[in-house]
Amino acid sequence: MGTPDERPLTKGQRLYRFLFSVLGPAQGWLVPYATPEERARYEAKRVEPPRGPSRPPDGFRVVVYTDPQGIEHRSLVRDDPPSPGQPGAQG
Repeated sequence: MGTPDERPLTKGQRLYRFLFSVLGPAQGWLVPYATPEERARYEAKRVEPPRGPSRPPDGFRVVVYTDPQGIEHRSLVRDDPPSPGQPGAQG
């Protein structure tokens, strides 16, 4: 059950583990009286994968502007192709 330098489980701990295996957890998902290996496995599963930089969806861009009070805002704006009469239009 563990390494020789660990104390063995008491009768109450063994009963609690048996009830846990039959009835399931009361809350959370960590085994009661978890060994260090079990706790490490539990913590490794709970680690959230790092999120990459967020990007706006295709056809949109983020516009950052500051209002008169100095608060910075971000707005999602649809990218419109330039009209034929506007500069930057091809043709």
